[in-house]
Amino acid sequence: MPVADERVDFRVTPEDKEMLVRAAAAERTSVSSFLRRAARKMAAEVIEREQRITLSQRATETFMEAVSRPHEPNAALRRALKRADDTPSRRD
Repeated sequence: MPVADERVDFRVTPEDKEMLVRAAAAERTSVSSFLRRAARKMAAEVIEREQRITLSQRATETFMEAVSRPHEPNAALRRALKRADDTPSRRD
């Protein structure tokens, strides 16, 4: 496990501190450890929620219909593909 040597400082009310101390004691851990675990859990949830795309049933059906029907590339895409084919790759 990585060494926790970075600091995050914040202020709490006396009531908040009392609640945090009691909760940490109930979990048989330090307040620091309790807060770190709680903060990481919430941060992971927020990040996951921000990365998730949620569509309605109608939007899902519209999306699936659109991607299931391949379209012919237009002139601009064909030119771009040709330029990409003509460009030497770094792997060569």
